[in-house]
Order: sequence, then structure tokens, then C-alpha cells
Amino acid sequence: VLDFSTAEEYLSVDPSGEFSILRSGFYRINIFSAVNTAGTAVLRLIKNGVPFTVVFEDSSNTWTSISSDQTLPLIAGDRISIEYLNGGGNG
Repeated sequence: VLDFSTAEEYLSVDPSGEFSILRSGFYRINIFSAVNTAGTAVLRLIKNGVPFTVVFEDSSNTWTSISSDQTLPLIAGDRISIEYLNGGGNG
């Protein structure tokens, strides 16, 4: 049996959902969610406590998606978290 999961060598995940980078390098971060909100949905990628990427999507009470896909240079010790916010509805 081969174990293809090598992420534990590169990052750890806190119980809060925050990622801690263990090895410096380029990391591809792909985030996707389906949303249905009466207002605007917001996706925020946060690096070391500061919003790094912010994406807005107005779903106007219909199902749509919100996403971000990027490759970032990160260094050991960086902390990454993801937040979703919406203006009301089904989230």
C-alpha cells in the first residue's frame, strides 16, 4: 500500500482550521464554495492575519459559486486561513 499524502511534511492544520506552513516554497491554493445569498458573498484568503485575496460574488438569491485559485510563495512560519462571509440567505 502506498501513501500519497505528503502534506504533513509541508503544512499542519490547527483545530481552528488555520494552516501553518512548515517548508518554504510555492503553494497552490484552490478554494471553491457554492453560495446562495440575498446579498454579496465574500471569500477572504488571510496570510499572517492580513487579508491577502478578497473575492466578491453577488448571487441575488440564486445558487452560484465563489472561488480562488492561485500559486503563492510562502515561507516556513506563514499562517493561512480562509473566511467566507455572506449577506444573508443559505450560505
